[in-house]
Amino acid sequence: MSANCDLYATVKGVADLHEAQAVKTAVEQLLAEEFRGGWDFNVEIKQRGDGEVYVVIESLDTLIISGNGSWIDVFDDLLAKRASAVVAHAKTDTEWTWPDYR
Repeated sequence: MSANCDLYATVKGVADLHEAQAVKTAVEQLLAEEFRGGWDFNVEIKQRGDGEVYVVIESLDTLIISGNGSWIDVFDDLLAKRASAVVAHAKTDTEWTWPDYR
């Protein structure tokens, strides 16, 4: 059984724009590997007024995943590992929404 979902995630704990760019590149590679170009994502570097730099990942299309959504935990772990491989102190936060249940 498949499920429709939307992804919004942040990667925080990056020290500066250079680290954020490295995380952004790693995230884009992960998305290309996992989704094989089938969906569009927006991956942006943001900077708050207080200087905090972070990376935002947002699906632009509703994602269709198999396994009743069990893959979500796998992806959350992959994202955390990929970000922390680039920036050891990076912290990820993912939010999945289910448009069919709104």
